[in-house]
Amino acid sequence: MIIIFIAICFRLITLAISIRNERALKSAGGQEFGKTNSAVLTLAHIAFYVSAISEYLWFPADASHVVSLLGVLIYAFGALVLVAVIRALGRVWTVKLIIASGHVLVKSGLYRLMRHPNYFLNILPELVGFALTLNAFTTLLIGLPLYAIPLAIRIRQEDWVMAKEFSRGGSDTSKPPDTNSPGRRIGRGVALSRFILLKLPPEPEQLACVQRRHAPAFSIARRCMPRSEG
Repeated sequence: MIIIFIAICFRLITLAISIRNERALKSAGGQEFGKTNSAVLTLAHIAFYVSAISEYLWFPADASHVVSLLGVLIYAFGALVLVAVIRALGRVWTVKLIIASGHVLVKSGLYRLMRHPNYFLNILPELVGFALTLNAFTTLLIGLPLYAIPLAIRIRQEDWVMAKEFSRGGSDTSKPPDTNSPGRRIGRGVALSRFILLKLPPEPEQLACVQRRHAPAFSIARRCMPRSEG
């Protein structure tokens, strides 16, 4: 029963943080996405907890202390990850999908290791650990796959929103692409391979394009091209 009390109190505290951040973000011009799925995800989270607690109270089984201890450890791991995520994201962390005005893409901490630590290292271990602690195996086997449906939708929505936001000039601190990188140089070589390696006669518009974009390499290519006979 202690783990139930601790888990509920922990979630209420994080919910209070989320509500505070949500109000601040929206008052500063933040935009929310995926409202319907966020509501479904919240209801699924509550339903999972209620189901696990109900199974523990109403359908008691021979509790395995080893399984319960394993569940506590897994739950504690997920809780620690959530604390780390909240610290990393700061004021932009919420349980909803909200993009702040001038949103900064976080790439430190756990976000250097994976794209969605909040989902894969917090939520899933939290639910698995909570169910194992209460020996609620039916909730785990049925509830977790059902929960995974809105969670997968949230991840896709978040990826789409982030890609859209930072492709149009969001506050991403990553460097611009290097036009002199090996990949770019290979691309230039491929553009000229039609004339050098295959020895095919260039079409006028292709020749003009290559000459305009890669003038130094083009001058070399012209010296290497076979001269037409006749």
